[in-house]
Amino acid sequence: LESFKISRVLLDYKEDGSPVVAERVLLQPFQLQLTVERNLCPWYTSIPDIRLKCTMGELTIFLGQEDLEQMYVYGQCVAEQVSTLVEGDQTKKAAVPQDVALPTSQAPPSHEETETVSPSPPRSPTAEVRDELSVTSTLSKFELRLFRKEPQLTQGNVESMELSNDYALASLQLLGMELTAKVLTNEEVVVEASMKDMVLCDQQKQNQKKKTGNRVIQIYTSNPLEAYTGILDTPVINIQYLLRVEEHYIVVKAEKLLVLSDVEFLQAMSEYFTAVFSKKFESPVETAAEEEKVVKPEESVREDLESEKPKELLDKGEVPQTKSSPTKIKMEASIKDFRVALIEDVNAPEPQALTLKVSTFFHMSLSEDNKQGALNVVDLSIATSSFFDLDTTTSWVLLPCSLLLSLTGPIDTPAMDIHGMVDPLYFTVSPPVVRLIVLAANSLIPPKEMVKIEPPSDLWNKKSLTELKPWFLSPVPVHKTPAIERTAPEKGENLTLTFQSVEIILESESTLKSRGHPVLAINGRMALQLSEWSGELSSKADLFCEASYYNEKLSLWEPLLEPLESTGGQLQPWCIDAEVKKSSSGTGLNSEQSGPMFSLSLYTNVPLQLTLTNVSLGLLKSLVESYSKEYGKKVEGSVKARALSGAPFTIFNKLGDGVILFIQPGPSLKLKENTEVEFVKLAHGQSVNLFYKRDLGRRSYASLVYQASDQERHTINMVVGSFKVLAQLLISDPGLFYRTVQAKKGSKSAGIVIDVAVTGTKKTITIRSALQFHNHLKSDVDLLISQPGQSSPTKTLAVLSPDEVYHVPVDFVDNHDFYVRPANFGSAMFDASTALPRFEAEGPVLMWFKESTSDYVNLKCQFPDLEDAFYIIRVVCKKEEYRKQIDIPAEPFTHYILHLHPPLVVQNLLPYEIFLGSMEEGCVMRSIAPGKHSSVHDLDIENTKPKLTISVSVPQERSLMGKYDVIKAKTAYGSFVVAAESTMVELSVHTEDLDFYKLAIFSPFWMINKTGLTLEYKEGAKITKHPPSKKIVLLSTKNEKNKIQLGAFTPNKSHTDWTKSFSLNAVGTSGNFSARLGENSYRFGVEVRLSQFTLTKLVIITPYYLLVNETAHFLQVWEAGNKAVPTSLPPGEVVPFWPLKDGDRLVVSGGSNAVTSCINYRRQAFTVLRFDNEVVALCVDVQLLEAANTVTFSSYYPGCVPVKIVNHFQELTLHFWQDSKSPRVVHHTLTPGQTQLYTWDDPTGRRAIKWRFKSTKASTNKAIDISKDGQATFKLKPAPDEPQGTGRSPSTSRRENASSSSTLTPPPAPGVGDSWISIDDTFDEQLVSIDEQEEQSFPPGESWSTGSKSLGVGNRRCSAGEFRGTWKSFIDGLQRVLLFTPDEGVTDRIRAANSYSRPSFEASLSLKAVGLSLVDTKKKRELAYIAATQSGVIWQLEKGNKGRWKTLNNSVIALLEDAHQNKEMDVKHKSLAVNLETMEMFSPGQGRVRRTHHEGVFFRFCLSEKDYSFYGKIGNIQIDNQLPFAVYPHVLYPLPPPPTVASAVEPKPFLEASVILRRNDQHSGVTHFKYFHVLVQKLAVNVDLGFILALVDFFSIDTDPLLEAEYVQSDIEYAENSLKETTLPELSKDFNASKNVFDVLHISPIKILLSFNVRSVGKNKDRNSVGDRVVQLFLHSIGVILTSVQDTEMKLSAVHVEYQPLTGRKLQRLFTKHYKTQALFQLHTLIFGLDVLGNPVSFVRGVVDGAIDLFYEPIKGSVLGPEEFFEGLGIGLRSFLGGTVGGITGAGARITGAFGDVFAKLTFDEDFIDKRQQEKTRPPKMASKLGGFAKNLFEGVTGVVTQPVKGLKKEGAVGLLKGTGRGLVGLLVRPAGGLIDLTSGTLSLVTRKTQIGNVEISDIRPPRFIGPNGVVAPYSPSKAVGTTLLLTVDEGKFAETDFYSAHVAISTKPKVFLLATDRHFLLIEKKLLSGWKATHTGCIKHLEKAVQVHEINVLITYKEMYERKQTIHSIHLQSEKIAQEAADVINGSYYTYMREGRND
Repeated sequence: LESFKISRVLLDYKEDGSPVVAERVLLQPFQLQLTVERNLCPWYTSIPDIRLKCTMGELTIFLGQEDLEQMYVYGQCVAEQVSTLVEGDQTKKAAVPQDVALPTSQAPPSHEETETVSPSPPRSPTAEVRDELSVTSTLSKFELRLFRKEPQLTQGNVESMELSNDYALASLQLLGMELTAKVLTNEEVVVEASMKDMVLCDQQKQNQKKKTGNRVIQIYTSNPLEAYTGILDTPVINIQYLLRVEEHYIVVKAEKLLVLSDVEFLQAMSEYFTAVFSKKFESPVETAAEEEKVVKPEESVREDLESEKPKELLDKGEVPQTKSSPTKIKMEASIKDFRVALIEDVNAPEPQALTLKVSTFFHMSLSEDNKQGALNVVDLSIATSSFFDLDTTTSWVLLPCSLLLSLTGPIDTPAMDIHGMVDPLYFTVSPPVVRLIVLAANSLIPPKEMVKIEPPSDLWNKKSLTELKPWFLSPVPVHKTPAIERTAPEKGENLTLTFQSVEIILESESTLKSRGHPVLAINGRMALQLSEWSGELSSKADLFCEASYYNEKLSLWEPLLEPLESTGGQLQPWCIDAEVKKSSSGTGLNSEQSGPMFSLSLYTNVPLQLTLTNVSLGLLKSLVESYSKEYGKKVEGSVKARALSGAPFTIFNKLGDGVILFIQPGPSLKLKENTEVEFVKLAHGQSVNLFYKRDLGRRSYASLVYQASDQERHTINMVVGSFKVLAQLLISDPGLFYRTVQAKKGSKSAGIVIDVAVTGTKKTITIRSALQFHNHLKSDVDLLISQPGQSSPTKTLAVLSPDEVYHVPVDFVDNHDFYVRPANFGSAMFDASTALPRFEAEGPVLMWFKESTSDYVNLKCQFPDLEDAFYIIRVVCKKEEYRKQIDIPAEPFTHYILHLHPPLVVQNLLPYEIFLGSMEEGCVMRSIAPGKHSSVHDLDIENTKPKLTISVSVPQERSLMGKYDVIKAKTAYGSFVVAAESTMVELSVHTEDLDFYKLAIFSPFWMINKTGLTLEYKEGAKITKHPPSKKIVLLSTKNEKNKIQLGAFTPNKSHTDWTKSFSLNAVGTSGNFSARLGENSYRFGVEVRLSQFTLTKLVIITPYYLLVNETAHFLQVWEAGNKAVPTSLPPGEVVPFWPLKDGDRLVVSGGSNAVTSCINYRRQAFTVLRFDNEVVALCVDVQLLEAANTVTFSSYYPGCVPVKIVNHFQELTLHFWQDSKSPRVVHHTLTPGQTQLYTWDDPTGRRAIKWRFKSTKASTNKAIDISKDGQATFKLKPAPDEPQGTGRSPSTSRRENASSSSTLTPPPAPGVGDSWISIDDTFDEQLVSIDEQEEQSFPPGESWSTGSKSLGVGNRRCSAGEFRGTWKSFIDGLQRVLLFTPDEGVTDRIRAANSYSRPSFEASLSLKAVGLSLVDTKKKRELAYIAATQSGVIWQLEKGNKGRWKTLNNSVIALLEDAHQNKEMDVKHKSLAVNLETMEMFSPGQGRVRRTHHEGVFFRFCLSEKDYSFYGKIGNIQIDNQLPFAVYPHVLYPLPPPPTVASAVEPKPFLEASVILRRNDQHSGVTHFKYFHVLVQKLAVNVDLGFILALVDFFSIDTDPLLEAEYVQSDIEYAENSLKETTLPELSKDFNASKNVFDVLHISPIKILLSFNVRSVGKNKDRNSVGDRVVQLFLHSIGVILTSVQDTEMKLSAVHVEYQPLTGRKLQRLFTKHYKTQALFQLHTLIFGLDVLGNPVSFVRGVVDGAIDLFYEPIKGSVLGPEEFFEGLGIGLRSFLGGTVGGITGAGARITGAFGDVFAKLTFDEDFIDKRQQEKTRPPKMASKLGGFAKNLFEGVTGVVTQPVKGLKKEGAVGLLKGTGRGLVGLLVRPAGGLIDLTSGTLSLVTRKTQIGNVEISDIRPPRFIGPNGVVAPYSPSKAVGTTLLLTVDEGKFAETDFYSAHVAISTKPKVFLLATDRHFLLIEKKLLSGWKATHTGCIKHLEKAVQVHEINVLITYKEMYERKQTIHSIHLQSEKIAQEAADVINGSYYTYMREGRND
């Protein structure tokens, strides 16, 4: 067959000749050759009987989009015709005459009844099997090319119309296809098909020049561009089929396929085929078969039931069964080396790729009885690589893993059991990988085009409702009755899948110095059980999880999500259970079940413990920065991932020239692969890599529970030069290790340091000396050493470049003197400095800091022949701290790092350039730009008081000159004056003595003028002028409050009066001030900000009135009545507005014809102005802020118009007008069936609408307030002489006896003014379907309450001539709609659209408790512990079988809980009747009851057809101060309700939040909040200053003491920005922000019981910390002097908003303004709550509340009965006594306590003051108060002797004098103070006993244990208790020097513990008055040997030199077991001490 083709033609039979008028060849001409061979010799069996061979050439098909569409339509046509014929044939067969007898048996006909057929002769079993039939077919190439948008076939072109490549879309090529089939003599059939190459290409013209080529699918090669295009030897796809007797075998193989992901191409293909298959065939003839078949409902149900008969009926023979012959089918499929590559950027020169690789093997076997299968996924991995080299992996995202699934089940049912196992999964995510994915995704997503909305010219025209067809007037489609819902039968589907381990690693960003490494890890495992996935899905999973972060300093993984310690001390990962359910029934609106169709529940009874440290906080911050920038518009940095290389250990020799290092790996390491070398020799500067000897496996190194399999301690053996061997040197632990090496001959020794640094999983070991130099200078420094006996006394050892760390050669450490000098000065070389001082008496080491009080020395380098020319270098000496104290000699020994710094650094924090120099003549002035710093080396600030000459270069003025005396101080503030002629400015100086002396020059205030006027600042007689040309003026004041006055020159050069004075101290505040000028006033906005470098305050002065034009039109505005002075507003500009009158009207003009409108610019509002020209509409937004009154003109957007009015009446004309007092009222009309957008005719008038209908008289026509939703019905009565109309819409009908058309009101605002109310019930009640609410019936004449109104509903019939209508105001998206309608169905439709619906999906998270621990790793302490825990026990009643539960009140809970504890089954109390055995309540309510808790954290999300709903609550929250000796141990905790109301309310969670959010649908395009409620219960807040400082230090990040210049530059840029550049971006954020509509926004009142103490315990103080500086700066800025307050109640009222559109920024401003105002209202409670005043507010409140309770409680009880009367009387009396007596004693306790504070301060003993302050915050106990008085008396007497001794030890002679003074003063003050404290404590005790409702708060848990190495380990309760004991024993005496090791309980009565630390062991006992005391103390270093146990005695042997009386001490204990435990505790500390070789 040759030149065979298929064409699509256009036919025209009207023309003469050929009907073909156009042709397009689809199947290109090809040839086919068919060969048939037959074997005619039966005896010749080597060839088959028949052999067919088919050979085809290239088969090419070109298809355009239209061609494919036509083929698809033709196919539909043919299929329809065939189906019609088949149906007709079946109909004929079914029409059997009734008189024809049917066969009674299904048995086959006998042999006699059938045609005689000669059977084939039987084959012998031994007969030869040969081929009967052989078929071979080959196709060399098949190509399919698709085109789109091709030219259509037209007449006049008979020639072939070839498709151009310009329209090409894709091409598919299949090469080397072969098909072979054989039929054997034994009836076996063998078929095999193969294909050797496949290519899918993107043929789109715009994609032909991509760097990555145009192939989408191809054969895999390392470089896809070099893929082989011919036929390969190995087939890509191979399919084999074998048929045997009753057995089928199918084998499918595919390998080496590569898919290059091109989402753009896939989208094009999807659109192409979607367009093709969207074409439908339309039959031209309507047949009778299309008529619907009417089926009766009962018949349909019967058929459904018959179709679902159970299998038992089939087995009984009621339904005939067909049984097929047994057949076995076996299938195998394999896919090898299948890859999918995601390309970063197809146009990049070196694109990166993310490649997924997988191989899959599948096996399935189907037999007569069962089915079996297996799926094995191997080598599943994800990696990054270069696109041009896919074989070379640069980083792993998923390490290779495997998955194994096995399937079993019966063959005749869908039941199956699947078991699966997933190998450990290891994911690694790094910023380059994220960047690669983001770039690939960004390249596929087309950029969004901003659509500018222009108002239509007919915006204000009236429109017909029939044209607009609003959704609320459209008829509701009638839905068919839903089918009967039945529970699907179980099918026996089960899946069990186990994930052995899942680890997700996040890597840090790579830098030039180091590559990225793992920093955050999440480890977990999961067991999943899934059943019935094709029906009622049910799934459960157990997830075990932990998270940790990598601490680089310690080279350890520390917990982030902590594992938990079990009772046996083993760690267990945190566990959470997950449950998924899918229900196919019970989800309809009419169903009794209200549960969601799909639900996901996460719940756990295990506390979730999180830990946050300084290290993890900084790490998380850097990770967020690294990963978040990848999602921006511009992706920075290189995408190329790092290559995988490097050994786990690298050793460097840095011991110096000539020192050879010999390294021998330990037992677990080797030098390199395939080598037998045992050691390596390293010269100075060389390195060697070490590798593991064995594969460590893939066990996680980040898991703290399942540690890695590698627990070995890797070591090396080392020889240093001529010294002895150092064996077993540990190199696997990070840190610094000091070792002493001994010479092989002689006594020479040297100290070396093994410096183990860790980067990720790689360790770098540097062998160096113990002396280093670090050059911090900006220039090179020469390091010289002495050479005695040489011609030159010194020689250069090294040249240190900037920031270089130099290791001094070990041979020069102790044998030479060192000198430094500046380098690179050419011929003018400075002399070397004086030698670094030594003290030979102490040995040849650097020890000057031991004799001196400072740790630095200034070395002076003299310039030759010039005495005044010198160069000073400050050398700071710091000791190195070593991790292991092994081989360390006694002090002194060399172990220092010497830092080279400049002596003085001057930083310029001014906005101008300064010049710096000394006072000497001829001095060169050095320039310092703003924000920069300069090092000063030529001033000797140690021995002299030099003066600096400072010149400030102010633009457009002469330089200001001044002098400053440099006086050395630790930290100080100073000032100096710079002046020029009449200008004088005082500048400030901040000095700090760091490693260098820092001097920062700044100005206290930068005055920034953005008014455009010349301003003047007045302070007393001093006036500073500020013209608008100067952006910044430096200002300083003399008064402490920094108050100034403001004046200005107007544009006509007139000067205003001065404003009232205002302070510049309060940072973050703003305000406005008015300056009068005659009858007018100029108002300015003033805002005070803190600069980014915090030393300067920015004072920004702007015009108070600002006009902003964000439209494209030119506008003009002027004050009403003053048109002569207009203000022009060009498009996109911000213009100041200076009113000349005190009015509030502003006239706006815009567009042609000078159309004007008037607004009120002094009232905050939003409106739209109507213009009848090209402007059409103008949005005006007036915002009143503290420092600005802005009027923003913006363009129209949909929904901005105030209201759309709709007249739905069909026969009545609506008249409406604005309810304004204006004399000219504009009336508007709407004819029937019309709608119109309306804005206010008078924008300054009342915003309400009045209305009436023409020729009618309404029963009511009150003005409608459209600012909120509303609805009302009215009666219309025709006016006289007017025809009566129905007033109905003809398209709809009114329902009789229906309910009123009132809208469903939003949920009420519960708890306004009441903090104890819950929103859970309110939230649940609103989850009711529309149908349920519509089913509620109301008798005629009754009413349905809607909010505060009741609308008559009854019979809607009216008297003759009357009919009813309804107006309804509602929000449709952003647009307010006012609808007038006679049809209540319309209002019902709107109500249904705004109502709540049942959820279709629900997800919930329930956590028993969540804890967050804040740990300060710098100071090795836990700061705070924040816990959200369960509430107490609560009892709940189920509401209506809907799965919703209501909490009972406290009195009922108390009764039920008491019965539960006493195991009572029936509870009857008055009206209460509950059976606890069946857990049912019978009265007063009915339903099931349950005993439960409020979860610690609960969150629920529901998704329904209309809404999103969010509900969350926190059961109980508490914040504990974990600092040692804290003033307030409990920082925050909730308070219960008052006892007088506690019994009547149910227990509430601390915090509840409920949000119902309307889903964006066809009716709305905004975020619509139907309901937003947050309720917070009353809480107590107790804070001391020390805790605040510790938190500020914790969250502050260490920064360079020299501030970055960018800080100053950013402030300068802000100051130099114009008014437009400053204000417009902020205003645009409001305009462009998404609009949120709130129907109800309610934040409950917040009640806080506040206590604050300005004192912090001395052990928690850090006066040089960042937190202290920040807090002091804040207090200084606001000018506040803090004092202590106690139990001050602050009430912040609720935030309540209804029906308002708010952006996020407006909502933020609303909250800020509200709570700021409330805080000012509560200021009096702080003032009168001071301890020194006795807190009179609390006293008065207590008396008033007590009197009210005394009157109210008995009356309330008398209503219930006599028993309740006396109970109420008792409560009232106790409350009255508590308020009066308790109030008086409480006030007395506070006042005496304040006097006690004064006496305590007079002792000048900080320790005593701290201990007293802690005692004050504890609950008062008489024993402790008496003990305190006795202790004060004793210490006051003994202090005369002890205080001088203590001072002498601490400060020498000066301390002796101070101690003597303290002792003498304490002799008088301490006893007096103790007596006052005793009085105060007694009064407090009386107060506590008389008051009711006192709350006892206990610690959640003790502070965690942190060891001496600073490692944060998972929390251990046992170690935490031991740490607490160590802090309390002997008032913390041992806690300052020791670290806890272990403890054991000796006895419980009395309480005795044996406590061991790293230095001591203590036998401690708790005393009644003094607390924990040590009864026996032993020092670990004094032990001669380990302790021993003899029976019940612990024998302790001391060294003789430390124990004079006896060397053996015995401790007698209660039992031998306790004695052995005590010995183990002591020996544990002893063995650790000896192993570390310590001598401290």
